[in-house]
Amino acid sequence: KYVPAEFIESATRGILQENDILVCKDGALTGKVALLREELKGQKAMINEHLFIIRCSDAVKQNYLFYFLFNKEGQMLLKSNITGSAQGGLNLTNLKNIKIPLPPLDVQQQIVLACPAIDEQAAQAKQTITQAKQEIEEKVREVLNDTRYDKVKLGNICTVSSGGTPSRNHSEYWTEGTIPWLRSEVCKGTDVTKATEFINELGLKNSNAKYFEQGTTLLALVGATKGKTAYLTFKATTNQNVAGLFSNDEKITINRFIFLICKGMYQDFIKDLSQYDMLNLTQIRNIKIPVPPLAIQQQLVLAIEALEARINAAQQIIDASAGQKQAVMGQYLLGGKENKTPLLNADKGQNPVGG
Repeated sequence: KYVPAEFIESATRGILQENDILVCKDGALTGKVALLREELKGQKAMINEHLFIIRCSDAVKQNYLFYFLFNKEGQMLLKSNITGSAQGGLNLTNLKNIKIPLPPLDVQQQIVLACPAIDEQAAQAKQTITQAKQEIEEKVREVLNDTRYDKVKLGNICTVSSGGTPSRNHSEYWTEGTIPWLRSEVCKGTDVTKATEFINELGLKNSNAKYFEQGTTLLALVGATKGKTAYLTFKATTNQNVAGLFSNDEKITINRFIFLICKGMYQDFIKDLSQYDMLNLTQIRNIKIPVPPLAIQQQLVLAIEALEARINAAQQIIDASAGQKQAVMGQYLLGGKENKTPLLNADKGQNPVGG
C-alpha cells in the first residue's frame, strides 16, 4: 500500500530506516518480527498502527535483538505479554518493559556473526530449490514438446478409475480402520507418503472405495486441487474425487513417468478442461500424453530423481536453520544468566489519514 508523499513528509513517527525491527502489534501474527535490511533502500516508507518499530543506536545490539526476538525464547516472551480478549495484542508499555537477556557486547557480536551465516546457508538452499524446480519443469516440457514422440490417450496405456467414500453414518465402516483412505487434498504435485484417515474391510466392501497400488498417479477431479497430481508411495484407497492412473505395462510406460508428465501438464489440464466444474474419467482417459521409448522415460525419471534429491537436501538445510540459530543462542546466552534489560526504544506506527 502507498501513502501520499506529503503525508510521509509531515509524519512524526513510524518512518522506516534500514535495520529497523518490526513487531506485529495485533491480529493473527501478533509478536512476529522482521528485520528491514535493504528491501526498501533509497525509498521512503512507513508503518501503520498495527506494527511497532524497535530501533537501537548500536548496530550490533540491533541485530542481536532481532535474532533474540526471532528465536523461540524471544517469541515466547513476546507472546506471554499479549493482553486483551479474543486474539489480543501487544501494547507499547508492555513492549517497552519486556526484559531480555543482554550479554556483553563481544558475545552479542558472536551471535550476530553466527546467525547471518546460517541465514545465508538457508538463502542459498532456497535458491538451489528454485533452480532445481525450474530444471525439472524444463526437462518435462522438453519431452512434452518433442514432436518425435507419438501422443497416446491415457486410457490406452493406463487403467483409470476413481475411489469412493464409505458412509459416515456407519461408524462400523471406520472403526479401527487400517486401510489408508485419501482425499483429493493430497494432490499437490508431490509424493504421498502417509495417510491421516483409515477405513476397515467392511467399509471397503460397502462402498466404491478400491485399492490403488503403490506407483499410482492420483489426479484430483474437483475442487481447489482439480487437475493436480500426486504419486502414491504405498497401497491405499481414495474418495470419489480422485482418479487413479496405473500403467498397463511398465515395459511400455513407466508409472513414475506418467506422474511426471501429468504433473507437467497441469496448466494444459486447467486450460483445456476449465469449463468443467468436475472432471470425469472419460475426460481423463482421452487426455493424450507423449510416450517416448522406454530408455528416454528412464532417463527423465532418473534425472528428475537426482534433482528431487537436491531439493530434499536443500530443504533439510532450511528446516535445520531455526534449530541451528536456537543452538547459537543457547551456546552464548549461558542458560539465561545474563543481565536482563527492558526494551525502551519501541516506536508505534502512525495510521495515514485518507491514505
